[in-house]
Amino acid sequence: MNILLKRWQEKELISNVGVQGRWKVEVVCPNGEIKKPLGDEWRPNMIQDRGLNLLHGQLNENSAAYVGNFGGLARTINGALYGYGNITMQDQGAVSYNGQLQSGPVFTAASTKVTRPCLHSSDTINGSRTITKIYDFNAVPQAQTIREVGIAQISLPSSTSFAISSLGGTTQVPIFSRFLIPGDGIVLEQFQYLRLTYSLQMSISATVNSVPITVTNGGFDGTGSLRCVGTFDDLFGKINPDGSPVDGYCNVPWAMIGRSSSQNSLRPACSAALISVEQINGVWTTPDFPETNTNFAPQNVAIGGTSVNTNSPGSSATPDSIRSEIMIPLGSNSITKEATLLFPASNPSAGAYVGGIFFRATQDSITAAQGAGWYWRFADGLGTVQPQFKDPNYALAINTSQTITRI
Repeated sequence: MNILLKRWQEKELISNVGVQGRWKVEVVCPNGEIKKPLGDEWRPNMIQDRGLNLLHGQLNENSAAYVGNFGGLARTINGALYGYGNITMQDQGAVSYNGQLQSGPVFTAASTKVTRPCLHSSDTINGSRTITKIYDFNAVPQAQTIREVGIAQISLPSSTSFAISSLGGTTQVPIFSRFLIPGDGIVLEQFQYLRLTYSLQMSISATVNSVPITVTNGGFDGTGSLRCVGTFDDLFGKINPDGSPVDGYCNVPWAMIGRSSSQNSLRPACSAALISVEQINGVWTTPDFPETNTNFAPQNVAIGGTSVNTNSPGSSATPDSIRSEIMIPLGSNSITKEATLLFPASNPSAGAYVGGIFFRATQDSITAAQGAGWYWRFADGLGTVQPQFKDPNYALAINTSQTITRI
């Protein structure tokens, strides 16, 4: 008779992220005069359930119509739509997975046209990046009353804007966010056009302030703290003046549990590495947290790696699919994903002291710490390193959970 013993130690860490969208509009007249029918203040918008799934790495947008490869926040707000028909659902808080505006597909205009530079800015005090994009729609041939506006990950010609008459039916444009125009809407007179400014902010307080962790199990003490480390460019992405994402910033490690880079993959992506420690003059040392908005680049610190993929027995993620038609139901205003990463007894092959664990939203096992991600450092309340021994006779299972909340 064979007996399989479940011999691993379980630790759990939770990381939270907040996302917020704001908007304002202007009406541009043929003579260049600019009117502000709703004033100049920023107004909050509701990011839809679909949008939160997209940001959380759950929605495989590559399989959806009109959408290209993920390019961080810049591509998430690539296009804009407005509706000027009758609204069928007068609900500013509508957050369903609906793929079109409520005003009807026949009366919808779309734009990615950019006439003023788009911007990205960093707040290293509170730990956030804001990307702001300005959309100019075409002048209207006759008077229209704009009822609602949507932001979509939709690829349209960058040099123009045009009316879309084919939305609806079997064609779904993934609407990231949607907001109704207050009152009776905005009237565009003949030859006027709408200018929309949209701002999307991602906030991770853990880029500035460490999250304390107090957890022990079976003699393995994971007490310490968690930080989201790396430059904001690597964590959140950048935007070009024309509104397009900057190449090289497509994988956004704010999502600890992301998606596979394969377009048709049904698997999530999550990797972790054990961080080594060394003893110098009798004192244990391990990589410190870097300053906010700086690179995390310790050398030769990964002594073992694992990832969630089809070849990693014992590892798993919830949910286990990233297909666009299988999206995570939200709990109130947030979305949560979970994953278990297993370091088998043979990883590392010999016993070793561990100073922490480094996580990235990638499908490949980490062989060295790379630039940006989530770093869990084992230390007491005074910051003194508390190395833990990884016994080669035991597996080590790490349970992770990440929540993204619209604020």
